[in-house]
Amino acid sequence: MDDKSRQDKKPMHYKVHIIMNVILLVLFIIIVISIIIFYTSSDDSDDGVFPDPNYRFEIIDNSRVVLYNSGIRLNEFECNDFCDIYTENNKGYFYNGRILLQDGDVFFLFDLLNERKKSAEFKGVEFILDNKGNIRLFKVTDGNRYGIMNLTGNMQVDLLYDDLGHTGEDGYLTNYSFERSYITALRGNQWGKISLENGRGIIDFQYEDIVISNYSMLAVKEDGLWYLVDEGNIRILTEGFDAIQIHENFIVVAIDNEAFIINVDGEVISNKIALHLPISPWLFNRPNNGLFSRMEESELHIYIGQRIENEFIQTRFIYDLETKEIVSL
Repeated sequence: MDDKSRQDKKPMHYKVHIIMNVILLVLFIIIVISIIIFYTSSDDSDDGVFPDPNYRFEIIDNSRVVLYNSGIRLNEFECNDFCDIYTENNKGYFYNGRILLQDGDVFFLFDLLNERKKSAEFKGVEFILDNKGNIRLFKVTDGNRYGIMNLTGNMQVDLLYDDLGHTGEDGYLTNYSFERSYITALRGNQWGKISLENGRGIIDFQYEDIVISNYSMLAVKEDGLWYLVDEGNIRILTEGFDAIQIHENFIVVAIDNEAFIINVDGEVISNKIALHLPISPWLFNRPNNGLFSRMEESELHIYIGQRIENEFIQTRFIYDLETKEIVSL
């Protein structure tokens, strides 16, 4: 055997040593990745503590909540009173072992995995949803003031406000945008706009009412009239109206018992139609609401309410883009 062959031929114990080092390195990498996964999916995260699709809960006798994983009973919580998961429109919050419970007349977030409360007890709660209808935050109250709680039970906005957003007659919360991270807020008898993330003021508490829209414009009420402002509270139009309803390309307004359409420059782009009843921004499509408008597909529809012989009825109109006329259907 020549000298080169002798140099290339390594002893067996040397090769074993190399293989063992490689195995140890792989094990070390696996351990590090496991630790990272564990801490990034910990109790205060929304990333898969128990991603098992068989992970579920059951409420027994309206007094106990039991957690299961793959059919195996894990933990149990016993309520003090009548116990149920809080729901709106058949939607409740249950994720990674956290569940929003109603125990008698109080509401709280409970961690079934670690068998402990994740939040204080509240007298009321409402869901804040994103555009896809997913629960993203909770509006909560102690019975006197309102704030915002996140999905892990921490307060993002303290209980400082007389109201947040607007809860309609149907019981659902509106007048906020999760995507743009703001909500209207009431302090005393004046409305402003605050951040959903931390309660930072965006619009001072100065208005009688505020109605947000999906189009970077808001309607604000001051001295009995509605004005159009942008999201930074800069007035788009100086003229005030009895009502303002905002759409992407049209603004329906009312003044002196007449409704018509303007653009964002304030130019009148339609005829005027008579109104018969008071207008509310919160009654929506109700016969007893004097004016309601909405886009149906690509057409602007306007509903005028009136009372005839003690009965509320609606007349529906459509805006004809070609003739620039509001015509009845």
